[in-house]
Amino acid sequence: MEWIWNNYLDLDDYHLKHISRLRKSFFAEDSKHPFVKDHYDEMSLHLLGFLKKDLVAYGRVIPPHKEFENPYLSRIIISEGFRNKGFGKALISELIDKSREIYPQNLIKVSSLSSTVEFYKKNNFTQQKLIIDDTGKEHFILIKDD
Repeated sequence: MEWIWNNYLDLDDYHLKHISRLRKSFFAEDSKHPFVKDHYDEMSLHLLGFLKKDLVAYGRVIPPHKEFENPYLSRIIISEGFRNKGFGKALISELIDKSREIYPQNLIKVSSLSSTVEFYKKNNFTQQKLIIDDTGKEHFILIKDD
């Protein structure tokens, strides 16, 4: 796996197109838009995982800011054909390492849908709270246990 870290403004059209496609494949909210970008993208650090020329892993670190006092790992996705092969664990490890490098004094948080909460628990995250969004979906907020 080749890992590439980028600020949003440094991502080229090729990378943005592949990120958008991968995010649409997993997040229903993202699938509604022709081009995927939200209000956290420009402030975040993006991690892309390539096998040859295929983007198979993606995630981002949202920095602490007005809304969050701690960094958030977000939009964590493994391409469907590569799931359950250790790529998710490698991706989360890379995101945690970078978050600790940049924000060593902060807790690391992640928001998870119910379908992925067990994955985070297996990777030493502990559920902190449950939030129900405007559409009625459950989002679990988890913190990284050291």
